[in-house]
Amino acid sequence: MKVSIIIPVYNVALYIERCIKSVMSQTYNGEIECILVNDASPDDSIDIAERLIANYNGPIQFKILSHEQNRGLSAARNTGIDAATGDYLYFFDSDDEITPDCIEKLSRPILKDPTIEMVDACCVTIRKDNNVISEHSDTRPLLEFTSREAVRKFFFSRQYENKSTWNKLVKREFILKNKLYFKEGVLWEDFLWHFQYNKFLSHLYIIPDITYKYYIRPNSTITGTRQERIHYFYGLIYEDISRNLIPEESPQEVKYLLKGFCQFYISFPASLEYKLAAKRFSKILRENHRIKEWLSLKFIIILSNFAPARKTIKKLGIFLKKQSKK
Repeated sequence: MKVSIIIPVYNVALYIERCIKSVMSQTYNGEIECILVNDASPDDSIDIAERLIANYNGPIQFKILSHEQNRGLSAARNTGIDAATGDYLYFFDSDDEITPDCIEKLSRPILKDPTIEMVDACCVTIRKDNNVISEHSDTRPLLEFTSREAVRKFFFSRQYENKSTWNKLVKREFILKNKLYFKEGVLWEDFLWHFQYNKFLSHLYIIPDITYKYYIRPNSTITGTRQERIHYFYGLIYEDISRNLIPEESPQEVKYLLKGFCQFYISFPASLEYKLAAKRFSKILRENHRIKEWLSLKFIIILSNFAPARKTIKKLGIFLKKQSKK
């Protein structure tokens, strides 16, 4: 079984060596290709990568592809998908790290059962604040779902909250068949991609092993983005989702999305995208007699028109979020 590791590269000179060396250290005995997509990086990230690859004498095949101009993370991943020749794809962020046995552990279930479309694993999150390094490991049991209905039930139960793109082996045929490319021109495309692939996924395998080290850094794309931009991009994402709900499952989908959507709507009620999504969500809930959820959404929409009420709701939401973490 051949695995294609896809790594978008942009302005990561401080981290790219750690990333590439973790790929080079893989213990997997099968074939691996590693595709680096240079998204017109302004620093010397690619120079560092080329030096490492030139000095590498191992079985992994490295390719470097380049965009003439910066097009964003989604476009870089899409370029990698089109260039990949592996049976399974693995998306990897260039400022993170994978464990030496990452691909080996993720591939084990597939080698026994090639009908598996996705294998997911656990990660450790590493954060550095004021020179203090903290680590948090997510833990999940071994789970397997062998039908679309079982995957959807698990999805709607909120037990599966891992909306990241990385740390998953995904069948390339599954991605191409269902046109699961990443939406370009937005941030947090992982959230949208998670929604999209869950519409089609019928064989999901989750292993309890930690195979990924996710580093939170202060100057990353996510942490360096202003709140207004965050709300704007999520508006685009929710509007896109509201146009692509599954008709027979739309009430469940809206119910699943409603909490997060309301939190963003409160912060940015003037957005046309949020208003369009709210209109579609409200119609679905009303027509399917989800009165409790419909009233909750209408309540948020109405109160969001008044600034004092909006501030009170946001403060209450922040307070409840803090309490839930204690």
